[in-house]
Amino acid sequence: MYDADSLTRVYHIVALRRLGLSLQEIRSALEGRSSLSRLLSEQLERAEREVMRATAVRDLLRRLAQNVDADVRLDELPNHLNRPPGKVDM
Repeated sequence: MYDADSLTRVYHIVALRRLGLSLQEIRSALEGRSSLSRLLSEQLERAEREVMRATAVRDLLRRLAQNVDADVRLDELPNHLNRPPGKVDM
C-alpha cells in the first residue's frame, strides 16, 4: 500500500502528464527547481503552436478534399501542397 504522500505525488504526476509536461519537467516542478507557472506557460505556447500546425494541415486537407474532382495524383501532390490557398488550376 502507498501512503498519502505517495498517492498525492502520483496524482500530481498524472495531472501534469495530462497537461503534456515531460517527466523531466514534472520532476523539476516537484523538486521545486522550476516554477510551475513558467512550465505551464511554456506548455501553453507549445500547445498553441501545435494547434496552429494542426489547423494548417486540416485546412490543406480540406482544400484537397474539396478538389477531389481534380483527381490529384501522388506525383502532383507536392505542387498542390505548395499552392497558396484559394488558387485553383484551370
